[in-house]
Amino acid sequence: PTVADRRVLTDTPGQRLYAVTLAGDPDEFAHAVFDDHDAQVLEATHTHERTVVRVRCPSREAFAALREAVESRYGRFRTRRMYSEEAPDDGGVVTPAQREALVTALEAGYFEVPRRCSQADLAAALDVSDQAVSSRLRRGTAALVRNVLGGGD
Repeated sequence: PTVADRRVLTDTPGQRLYAVTLAGDPDEFAHAVFDDHDAQVLEATHTHERTVVRVRCPSREAFAALREAVESRYGRFRTRRMYSEEAPDDGGVVTPAQREALVTALEAGYFEVPRRCSQADLAAALDVSDQAVSSRLRRGTAALVRNVLGGGD
């Protein structure tokens, strides 16, 4: 319903590229909603299944408002990753304690096969309990996978 006219530009096995003319005013929602929330579109990819947009928002509040506007219009919005440009190298996704545990574990050979140190060795090096090391490693790893690789919710 959003396309007024289309024509095939390229038709190869497994791929067809169209040129389209949108119905109505394309600024009606798409551009206006980003402008209204001071969001800068960095990249956009459209397929027949979905639209993926990378945006830069001035604040988490602006992002939340943008999300609400898109969900109210289209019913679906999925955040793959969020990070702060001023954040440290890990993207600001792990706590300082998790970062310390992860870096210490990496440097000590905990992630190597076979391991060069045990969880108890890490606990002693960090002066915390085995359970605290385990928790920091699991939660830190999960946060990195979610935010760097886009897994999980």
